[in-house]
Amino acid sequence: MIRYMDKSEYGWYTLASSAIIMMVMFTDLGVGSGISALGGRYYENRKRLSQIFSAAHIQRKKLMILSSLLGYPYLVYVLIENKMPLSGIVMISILGLLTQIAQIQSQIFRGVFTILLKTKWVITEDIITALARCVLIVGLIPFWLKVESVLIVQLVVLCGVLFLQCRWGKSVVDNNEQARSEDVNFFRLLIYRQGPSTIYYSLAGQLNFLLLTIFGTIGKVAELGALTKLFVILRGLEQAMAVIIAPRFSRCLDRRKLLIFLGGVVAALIVFSICFIGGVFMFNHFILRILGPEYTQMEDALNWMALSVCISFSNMSISKMNKAKGWIIPPIPFIGVQIIFYAVMICFLDLSLLVSVILLTIFNQGLVLSINILWSLRKIHEFDSCEKITG
Repeated sequence: MIRYMDKSEYGWYTLASSAIIMMVMFTDLGVGSGISALGGRYYENRKRLSQIFSAAHIQRKKLMILSSLLGYPYLVYVLIENKMPLSGIVMISILGLLTQIAQIQSQIFRGVFTILLKTKWVITEDIITALARCVLIVGLIPFWLKVESVLIVQLVVLCGVLFLQCRWGKSVVDNNEQARSEDVNFFRLLIYRQGPSTIYYSLAGQLNFLLLTIFGTIGKVAELGALTKLFVILRGLEQAMAVIIAPRFSRCLDRRKLLIFLGGVVAALIVFSICFIGGVFMFNHFILRILGPEYTQMEDALNWMALSVCISFSNMSISKMNKAKGWIIPPIPFIGVQIIFYAVMICFLDLSLLVSVILLTIFNQGLVLSINILWSLRKIHEFDSCEKITG
C-alpha cells in the first residue's frame, strides 16, 4: 500500500483508519477488562460465561452510539482539512460505521476465547486476517488501490473472521442467555473507572495526526503513517502478550511469583528493545527502500520511531498485565500529569517537523511506562499484605 498508493491517498487512509480505531476503542472503555475479570472467575461455567457475554454486548452497543457521535465529526474535520473529496468522506464514514458494528461482536468473542486459553483459535484468527488482507490488497494494486477499496477489504475480512468466531463460539457461549443485572452493573462500574483513561488514550493516539494536520501537511501525515505501519510486527507481539502472558499473570496468586514474573517481562522487554533498535539503526537505508522512493529521506525519523515503538510496546505490555490483574491506576491524576507534560513539551517543539512529533510521543510514553512499572510494584506489595491479613 505504501509503495503503490499516492502519498496524499495514503495520508487520507492513515487518518481514516486511525479515527476508526479510536472509535472502536471508545466501544470498550473497560468492557474488555470486565470480561477478563468476570470470565476468570467463571471460565468453567458455560451459563455464567454466556451471561457475561450478553452483558458485555449490551454495554458495547451503547458505547458505539456515543463513540460515533464523538468520532465522526473529528474524522470529517481532518479529512476536509487535508482536502479529501466529499464523496470519499461519505464512503469512509459508512464503512467505518459498519466496521464498528462488526468489531463489537468480534472483540467480545476474542475476550472470551482469551479467558478460556483458546490460544489456537486466537492465533488462527490473526493469521487468517493477515493473510486475507495481504492477498486481497495486493490483488487490488492493478485495479483500484484507494482508501475506500482498502477499507472495504478490511471490512470483508473482519466479517469473515466474525463468521468463524460465531461457529467456534457456539461450543463455549450461548447467545440466547440473558444478561444478569449484577454483571451489567459490574461493567458500568468498570466503564466509570476505566472510561476516562481509555478516552484519553484514544484521543492521545490521534494527537500526532491532528498536530500534523494543523501544523504540517498531508505528506507528513503519510510519512508518520508509513513509519507506524512499518513496525506493525510489534502488534503481533502485543497480541501474544495479551493472549499468552497477561492471562497467566492474572492467574498468579503468589507474591514472589508475581515479582519474578514482572521482573522477567521487564528484562525481556529491555533486551528486545536494544536488539530491535540496533537492527533498525544498522539497516535503516534498506528499510526505507521498502517504503518506496517518496520515503527514502527519513533516516532520523526512522531511528527515533524505532525507539518510540519499543517504549510504546513495553508500556502496552505492562499495562495489559496490570489490567488483567485488575490493577487500575486512578485515572484523573494519571491523565492530569500527562496533559501537563504534553502542554509543556508542545511549547518547545516545532510541530511541523515529523521528528518533533515522534519525540513528543517518546517523552510521554517513557513517563507512562515508568508510572506503570511503579504501580505494578506497589500492587504486588499490597497483594502480599492482603494475603498476610487474610491468612
